[in-house]
Amino acid sequence: EGPLVLGVPREDSQMQYAAQQMEQLLLAGNREEACERAVEAELWAPALLLSTYMNIETYTKVMASFAKANFRPGTPMRTLYMLFAGQGRSLFEPEEVQAVLDKWQQNVSVILGNRTPGDNEVLLHVGDGLLNLRDHVEAAHICYLLAGEVFEHVAAKGCRMCLLGANHLRVPGSFWTPAAIHRTEVWERARQLGSAKFAVPPLQAFKLAHAMLLAECGLKDKALRYVEAVCEVVKPAKGAQGYSPRLAQELEMFDHRLRVHLGGKAAAATSISSGNFLGGLRKVFDSAVSSAIYGAAPAGGALAVPQGKTPAPPSQGPTAKQRAAQEAAKEKAAKEAAAREAKEAKEREKQRQKEEKEKAKQKKKGEGGDK
Repeated sequence: EGPLVLGVPREDSQMQYAAQQMEQLLLAGNREEACERAVEAELWAPALLLSTYMNIETYTKVMASFAKANFRPGTPMRTLYMLFAGQGRSLFEPEEVQAVLDKWQQNVSVILGNRTPGDNEVLLHVGDGLLNLRDHVEAAHICYLLAGEVFEHVAAKGCRMCLLGANHLRVPGSFWTPAAIHRTEVWERARQLGSAKFAVPPLQAFKLAHAMLLAECGLKDKALRYVEAVCEVVKPAKGAQGYSPRLAQELEMFDHRLRVHLGGKAAAATSISSGNFLGGLRKVFDSAVSSAIYGAAPAGGALAVPQGKTPAPPSQGPTAKQRAAQEAAKEKAAKEAAAREAKEAKEREKQRQKEEKEKAKQKKKGEGGDK
């Protein structure tokens, strides 16, 4: 009699014997034990096929056993078959996680190219491993974005990302660098190409902080453009989830300070007692930005509120009286400019007439000499 299992060497008597045992168990109607015997003998094709006619628990168990027995830890094939088995979490056990992170690009690619239920959670775990075990912030954030993770407020529980490529957990007081803000702006702009109303709520407070830095550096026109961009996002959604109430207040106050300063010294005198626009900006920076970004003072860091001191109350926007004074100052400045222009035009006309008379006199004098 020939071998029971074709494709297996005749001399492999152990496997042939296991196949005969499996056959006897199936003849007796005992699928569970037959499947277990196939797994023990590594008869993977019969085991996998038989498990599909049993239950999902048996199928996932057999698939996981097949993946672990045939592929090295960290390889994309092992990752994929573990996902097929619905056991993506086991990829991050202590004995496997480092191997997965060593080939994180390949593993992420095989996940994205062969989507399975629950694979976003696996992508998040890859990102967590890259961040916590390797300190690869940018790589971790790539995984988070691919998994559909959103940017969150720095004080939110379980916040994974606040700014793209910045580790807010390691340096909570100084993680928001211009580069991190700009990277997140690029992401926001890319998303807006598909949806014009898309915005990253936590980013708006950092834009305000960046605008303040620009103003400190003398780039007040550019700072105003930042403020206007933030206003377009925050004001329509005022009070909506994701925006700090303090942010809207400080945004309005800073917008007013910028516009008053750019509008002329006369208008500035109505709302700024000191002659210097940036005289009190550092205090605004310490209180307004801390509250807008952190919601409360962070534990340490450049923006921390000194211990034992209470943050200043929210600054208010311009009053009706201040706005009226500002408009009056602008109108007065416009009238003065018009008067100066009219005076200069009159003087130019006088000069022109004088020159014409002088030319006529010279011409008459020349004609008399010829005679």
